[in-house]
Amino acid sequence: PMSKTDTKNDLSSAAGAAHLCERINAYWRERGFDPNARPVRLPYRPAMRSTSFAIKSDLVAGQPPRKSAPRPTYRPEPGR
Repeated sequence: PMSKTDTKNDLSSAAGAAHLCERINAYWRERGFDPNARPVRLPYRPAMRSTSFAIKSDLVAGQPPRKSAPRPTYRPEPGR
């Protein structure tokens, strides 16, 4: 059984959702991307008698958006 302080495998609480977001963001940052995974509180559901949490992100098919190359800055040469 899972303890109340174990957020590693708890995906239905605020703490568990936040932990999962941290893991997703860390995974992609290590690979050079800047993901945006965040926990979202879902509305109370009387049938379940609880509030649950979901993860929203900018991942598409499990991958973050492609990194865009930085735009070069135009700098005129002196004397032109």
